[in-house]
Amino acid sequence: MLDWIKGLPLYRSYSDVQKYDDSMVRLIGFFKISSVDGQSRVRRTFRGAYILLGDGARVIISYDPPSSVLRCFEDRRVLVIGVIHESRPEREEPLQMLVAPHITDIRGIVVLD
Repeated sequence: MLDWIKGLPLYRSYSDVQKYDDSMVRLIGFFKISSVDGQSRVRRTFRGAYILLGDGARVIISYDPPSSVLRCFEDRRVLVIGVIHESRPEREEPLQMLVAPHITDIRGIVVLD
């Protein structure tokens, strides 16, 4: 692992949100893709990707359905390097807005298992 990565804080749970808000971090969790069920025709549902942390918190990666490249990470334990935000970053388009941590400026995703 590169030295600059080792020096980044490790974001472990939702309780780290305020401590590392707007900072480059290492994040470990399970890469999940939101599935759309039959009820989605009635109301808009989240269709993007997120990282599920050990405490059950979700960190949003994308509001768009992931590309085929990212789908290879689905349900895998991953390490993500990026900038963590307590809520939706201002530059994101407000088409769908979840009150949840977000990770942006992703520098890399690596499968751990």
